[in-house]
Parts: sequence; structure tokens; C-alpha cells
Amino acid sequence: MIKFRTALVPALLLAAAPAAVHAAPPVTEATTEPMMSDGKQIGCTLSFVVTQDDTVNFGKNGRADVSGSLNFMMTDSKTPLYALKVGVGPENARKYTAPVNALLIDGTTPTTGSLIKRIDSDTSGYALFAFRVDDPVMSATIAGPAQNRELRFNYQLREGGKTVDAAVAFPGEKGREIVASWLQCLKTVVG
Repeated sequence: MIKFRTALVPALLLAAAPAAVHAAPPVTEATTEPMMSDGKQIGCTLSFVVTQDDTVNFGKNGRADVSGSLNFMMTDSKTPLYALKVGVGPENARKYTAPVNALLIDGTTPTTGSLIKRIDSDTSGYALFAFRVDDPVMSATIAGPAQNRELRFNYQLREGGKTVDAAVAFPGEKGREIVASWLQCLKTVVG
């Protein structure tokens, strides 16, 4: 399992910012590992916690921990499936709320047409969002990390509420390692 934690904007740059700018840098923690069943690899998991600004749900200077995982698996019928598991809560509270909606983002386009359904997770405060494996989803989950070193998605905590964008970033050497591990895991499962 590969782990990393990084601040995406150095604190030095924030210190040099004008006093009116209060945004703190997003921080990402991520791990990747194979998903096993009966001693056989059936999928891959990319787990993450992103701490970022979220003034939509947590007020003027609000920060949120966006926690979850991106899971790729082959079903018993050999059908590939992606599932995004997401929970959102106030920074450092470790109490999460399941979003009513979440979509992977391909470039700048949400994968609305690829979403199969929302499923309540067995983990309190989280929801699963199942996606069919199509070109936009593959681009968001393979090309996004490989080319742009990030996995982008959005979430909506309340029905009719505003949507908030989130990104799991993979900077530096540790970021390259985790992306390489994720891509190798996918290749192993698909064959």
C-alpha cells in the first residue's frame, strides 16, 4: 500500500497572499490497494481524504473533509463497475454526511449519463455511487490521474443544494507512485 499526504499550495505562498484571501490549501491523503476475494484480485481501491474549502455547506470560512474511495471491480458476471464512495463533514470532525449526489468529472464535464444509481453505504455517513464503465468514466478515472495527476468529482449534500467540486491530487514523486500503483492494479484486474 502506498500512502502520501501533501499540501497543494505551500504555506509560504499563503503568507504572501493579501490579507483578504483566507483560503487554506487543499490537503490530500490517499492510498491504493488491490481488492481481494478468495485469494484472487477482483478489483482496486483508491482511498482518500481531501480537506478543502467548502463554503457552500460549512459557512463563510468553512472547510470540509471529503472522505471516501474510488473502487473498480469485476462482478461475478465479468462486468466492470466503478463505485465512488463519499462522505463529507466539517474539517477534523470525523463525522460525515452522505451526499445525495456525486459524479465523477471528465475534464470539466460531470459524468451524469454514466451514473447507474446511488446506494446507501453500510458505513454510516457515506453513500456509494455506481457508474457504468464508459468513455467519460474511463477518462475521469484513468486519463485524469495519469495525465493531470488528479481524480475529480463533485458532490451535493442536500437535494436541490449547490454542487461542490473536489479533487484528489497526486503531486510529486509520491503522487507519481500512487498513480502508477492505481494504473497497474487496474491493468492486473482487466488483464
